[in-house]
Amino acid sequence: MKRIRLVSLVGLVTALCVFWMVVVRTDWDASPTPAIVPRIPPLLHQSWKTKDLPKEYKAWASSWLKHNPRFTYRLWTDDDNRALIAEHYAWFLPTFDAFERNIMRADAARVFYLHRFGGVYADFDVICLRRMDNLLASHDLVLASMDVPALNISDAQNVFFDANSIPNAWMASVPEHPFWLHCAKLMMRLSEEGEDGVEQKTGPMMLKRALNEYNAILQNDTIKSVEKPLPIFIAEPNAIFPYSWVWTQNTDTHLVCSSQRKTFNEARCRKLVDPKRTSYAISYWSHSWDK
Repeated sequence: MKRIRLVSLVGLVTALCVFWMVVVRTDWDASPTPAIVPRIPPLLHQSWKTKDLPKEYKAWASSWLKHNPRFTYRLWTDDDNRALIAEHYAWFLPTFDAFERNIMRADAARVFYLHRFGGVYADFDVICLRRMDNLLASHDLVLASMDVPALNISDAQNVFFDANSIPNAWMASVPEHPFWLHCAKLMMRLSEEGEDGVEQKTGPMMLKRALNEYNAILQNDTIKSVEKPLPIFIAEPNAIFPYSWVWTQNTDTHLVCSSQRKTFNEARCRKLVDPKRTSYAISYWSHSWDK
């Protein structure tokens, strides 16, 4: 009788534990283990001016190792960025040093992190929500799209939004993917042409332009297949950027999802933009680069 009671007790405890993890704990990562181990290295890159991070950034940065315990973390400072370029990409150093704003150098450096080491780059206001393996599996380079209004070339603001639809706030790749050197050469070309806008010269608009040029090479039928560069996977908006900073209609979403607002509320934002808990990450778009 005692043994029966003991078995029943063990069964009850087990059932309660499962109930707690599946129903009660909303932060439990239920992502299945991927059948294919990602080729992209389990390495996370983040960058700040110094090693003295703002308090909220420390908390948000911890989300990546929480959900991805395999990851190795690397924080790059401004000094680290220049040292990387000087040691391994000296041909880019004159362009790097000539950038008008420090954010341009920070933008450029992330391209070289991923070319040299591979892994994942994430801005500090991009928070990990669950394990990344399934998103990264089977791909050599992953970029993420963001919802923007349908393109209307007669509307200048609309064109600007479309050009920002592939943010450089999150990117992932294997080491030495040729796309990153294409980005570097484009930044050099834009510098020579006198482009001075941050987004256009080193930011998301540069990334989108580089992607379009790169894809044109892939689609060129005159190039032999063995000579064509590796393809790029574009994740759907809900994967990394379920909250889009360019939304112009839903002001309620901006009130709770933009970390620049006093009404910012992470829990309420998640319920609005990711109610089914399918997103791998989310950005609260602090736009700290402009501060």
